[in-house]
Amino acid sequence: MGVSMEAEELEDGGYQFTIHGELDVDQGQLLELIAKAERGMAEIYIQKGEFPNGQC
Repeated sequence: MGVSMEAEELEDGGYQFTIHGELDVDQGQLLELIAKAERGMAEIYIQKGEFPNGQC
């Protein structure tokens, strides 16, 4: 028994975060964790460029 909240990205790549808490948990804290997960999904971790020898 508890509270469960979920955040997922529906675009290519597909991230999914699930957060579980006890029944008496402060649900505001769970919402903050979901917001943090959404910010993490919004970041771009791959940069397009060329190697020093000219290869892509």
